[in-house]
Order: sequence, then C-alpha cells, then structure tokens
Amino acid sequence: MTNRQGAYCLLLFMVPILIYVFSSDWAFVPMRDGVLIGAFTMMYLGFCVIFILAMIAGPGANELLEDIGEINTPGLVKIVLFLLGAVAVTFWHEAYGFVMLCSLFLAAVSWFAGQTSPVGILIYSLIVSTALYLLFSLLGFDLSIAPGLKVEFL
Repeated sequence: MTNRQGAYCLLLFMVPILIYVFSSDWAFVPMRDGVLIGAFTMMYLGFCVIFILAMIAGPGANELLEDIGEINTPGLVKIVLFLLGAVAVTFWHEAYGFVMLCSLFLAAVSWFAGQTSPVGILIYSLIVSTALYLLFSLLGFDLSIAPGLKVEFL
C-alpha cells in the first residue's frame, strides 16, 4: 500500500464523519462565548482533509507504507476497539456519564499501550477525564460525571 492508497482509505473514513458533523444541528449552536460548539471539530476535520490531500498529491504519494504490513490480528483488534470506544464516548456520554465513559476508555487505551500498573492506569484515567470534564464544562458543554450526576459551573 502506498501513501496515496492509505490517504484514500483515510478519506473514505473521514467522509461520513464530515457529513455527520456538517449536517448536525449541534455543530452550529453558539456557546456562551459565541464560538460554535462544532467549530473545533470542523477545524480539526478541515486540517485532516488538507493533510489527506497532501498525502494524495504530495511528492511522497507513491512511497510504500511499510508499517502497514506489521499490523497483526491483535493489533487490528486493538484498533477496532479503540474506534468503538471513541464512538461510545462520543454518542453515549449523556446516558452513561462523560467522566465514567472517558475513564474507562482511557484505562483501556493505557492498557493497550502497554501500561501494566492498575493503580497507575486508574490514577491517569481519572485525572485526565476529570480535567477534560472541567475544561468542557467551563467551555459551556452540558456533561455529566455519571448517569444523573452533574455539577454546575459558573
């Protein structure tokens, strides 16, 4: 597989996400400071498309992606589980709580990445998910810690 072929695969993955975000009402709702809720998501997706197009048209487009051959079945399972976890946090955080789902997701990612200390994984996942909760809450997002447990800021 070449860089160009890999970029086409990424583009196929990005198109449904782009359609979803740009067709969603939530993406165009302004927050307290006037910035659209989906502004950062749209900028991120825009940069992804720019880099994908650079991979397609760039000077290294025909270079081989040698690392792709190193992906084995356990690695592929980890990739799929990572994507499913990201989807779960994105779409089910209201029902199950942002901090709870994000902590589970970060714990799984840490374990997949080779972290073996359960205490270290627990501390890391709770600190990062709580920090993200505080940041997103201060930005105006309506998130919950766990099902039915919310803390109001400002």
